[in-house]
Amino acid sequence: PAARKRIAISDVRTPPDAPGTALRFGITARYLFGAPMAKAQVNWEAREERVWPWDVRIPGLDGWMIGNNTWESSRDSGFAGTFASGVDTLDDRGDRTIPVNVPARANGQTSRVVLAAAVTDVNRQVVGSVTSTIVHPARFYMAAQVVSQSWFWQANAAPRIRVRTVRPAGEAQAGGSVTG
Repeated sequence: PAARKRIAISDVRTPPDAPGTALRFGITARYLFGAPMAKAQVNWEAREERVWPWDVRIPGLDGWMIGNNTWESSRDSGFAGTFASGVDTLDDRGDRTIPVNVPARANGQTSRVVLAAAVTDVNRQVVGSVTSTIVHPARFYMAAQVVSQSWFWQANAAPRIRVRTVRPAGEAQAGGSVTG
């Protein structure tokens, strides 16, 4: 019988600062009994997917809005789809780090980079795995919250809106200013 195998794509080793920077994904392949799949071939593909503003989860921002939540934002936004792929070889430990340059975008939207990898052993059996990470468009977000007891805004009455600046992990970001 064929030996069972497992592959793991570790968490991103170098989190991206923003689009246009590099990610480093770690790939590890082992046989079920723990031996490394040394010198095995790995095929990989990186793709970018849109993350809608309501899908971005930032701790402490429940009830706040971030990103472009207009109907206009649903149009094609220039996401790359598959933007990088390659064939590589695992080292003697069954490991490989895959560097991936995240495409730069001018639209300021959050995206998800997905890395799929498939490792082929000497018997041409293939095992694969997929992982992803969020790429934030900037080092911090401006979050807005409407302060109202009504579902409707009144004509000739300015709505009260609270604004916060926060980092993707939820910490407050000092120094943000809002005009308008």
